[in-house]
Amino acid sequence: MDEAQRTREARKLVAKFAEQVPEDELESVYRGACRGDRTAIPALAEILVRERVAVTPEWRRRLVDFLRTVGAPVDGVQGLPEAETGDRRSVRELARQAHEAVSRLAPKLNPQWAKIISDADGAGEWRFAVTELAAMLAHQGIPVDESDRDDLRRLLIGLGESTEDVDRLRVARKG
Repeated sequence: MDEAQRTREARKLVAKFAEQVPEDELESVYRGACRGDRTAIPALAEILVRERVAVTPEWRRRLVDFLRTVGAPVDGVQGLPEAETGDRRSVRELARQAHEAVSRLAPKLNPQWAKIISDADGAGEWRFAVTELAAMLAHQGIPVDESDRDDLRRLLIGLGESTEDVDRLRVARKG
């Protein structure tokens, strides 16, 4: 794996697990992954182990492979609980809807969060992208159309995620 491939894979790993990483630790891990810092993913792995994050067999393999390429220990990651995989038909539809929501709403966010969310969506981590999109729209007090709010609510329900952030969204008044 060359340096560019390693950096891309690091960004995908961070995007995949970003929703399980405490926000105060996410930024430094993400920045490190974007810079190609070889310590970013071992730091991510330590957080995942500490938080006992469940991972699918595919993502466990990808994480272990990456850790091995940078010479980091893999024991803790191999002991993480296994996550469920999910119905592929509904997952595809949810992914399509998530991508549409991110494309429509992420540009409203401050540039740093818009990039993180768009990068996550582009890396296939649309569950993280949508949950963080709703959270950041609510946190930043950015108004959204009623239809966008309703779409986000349906999407989060379909993903089995909390709609608490959607409930806090400001709805733009028409006229």
